[in-house]
Amino acid sequence: MGYIIGFFRVLKDVFLFILGLMFLALFFFRVVEWGLEYKVVQPKADKMAYEITSFAEANEVVFTDDLLSKFVKSWKKSGWIKDNEEITIRYVQFGNDKRFRVNVTLTADYWDHSVRPTGSSEMNGINWGEPPRETVRGEFPPFEDDKEDKKQVAEQKTETEEENQENANVLAEDEKTTQIEKISHDSITAFISHYVSAGISAIDQNDFSLVQDLLDPTGKAYKESKNYIKHMNEKGIQQELLDMDVTKIVPYNSDGFKVFTTEEYRVIDSNETIKIKRYQSEYHLVLLNDGKLALRELVETNLLSSAEVDRAIYNNHDGNTDFYDMEEETVHADPAYIYEQACASCHGGGFEGGVGPELYSVGYRMDINEIKYIIMYGQGSMPPMLDEREAEAMAAYLVGLQQE
Repeated sequence: MGYIIGFFRVLKDVFLFILGLMFLALFFFRVVEWGLEYKVVQPKADKMAYEITSFAEANEVVFTDDLLSKFVKSWKKSGWIKDNEEITIRYVQFGNDKRFRVNVTLTADYWDHSVRPTGSSEMNGINWGEPPRETVRGEFPPFEDDKEDKKQVAEQKTETEEENQENANVLAEDEKTTQIEKISHDSITAFISHYVSAGISAIDQNDFSLVQDLLDPTGKAYKESKNYIKHMNEKGIQQELLDMDVTKIVPYNSDGFKVFTTEEYRVIDSNETIKIKRYQSEYHLVLLNDGKLALRELVETNLLSSAEVDRAIYNNHDGNTDFYDMEEETVHADPAYIYEQACASCHGGGFEGGVGPELYSVGYRMDINEIKYIIMYGQGSMPPMLDEREAEAMAAYLVGLQQE
């Protein structure tokens, strides 16, 4: 009988020992969970909410299901979000209200559900863009129950919007065609003359707004003109329009015109060198929705001739001198000096690149004639820079960089 009582006592002690270990393990896991929640999960949830809020405010966008999914996908792709972490995100912005709210819940799973720390963060922000007309709710992951309903509603809405837009486009196209047919060549000539004059004034005063209203905001000329005005001011180059002639006007793309001109300028660089330059240009004009003409693109500008003029001769000429009958002067500056004055601000003092591409290896990518052509006539946002002799010397200089 004593053995049996002793056995049960030992069994009780073993049971209490195991029970104590279980409580100790439970306490240990709970402490670990608290630590992970405080050090890892909660800060990560705070950062997610902050990034979404900051992105919405900075870019004036409304977060939909798709945009939230893209954010989470990028986080997972970068390795910042692990496979053992579950994310729930809610974005709410009410109709006709710039304010929005972001709620993020992050739960991590460790040791097969033994430890599951959870962090939750909520932030409010202001979307400075156009507020939505109806309440927008972005969710990740999207609710499966109403996912199909949302898809059907979205498809129906898209079809209706596309149909309405198509009808509106047809009406707008007909109206624009009628307006274009009414525009006279005299009006187009007057517009081009006004644009060229305004462009010179914008360069002289370093004021893009003087020409801004004459440009199509969606066209290439908008950005290129802004960069060109800045470039001419940085280089201290002055221009004066001496003559301009519109040689041809043709309809183009049912919404505008191609205009061809010849233009001649007096150009004074930072060294007080005077040159008379004649160009042939091609412009693309469009009719905006408000019925006004605007320049969309300076398609091409070719330098026809360039003559350097002695300042005394220019200041004292009687008005009958044809400067294009003069022989061109020899270029006084060497290519290294020309590069420093005209090219380094965009391509870097060591040819390493900046606003423009690096030029140290340009000789590997292009031959000397291709380089010369781009220097003379420009490319993209780069305007024509040098006359033929200077361009030829500069092209040889750049190709020779690889041999140094």
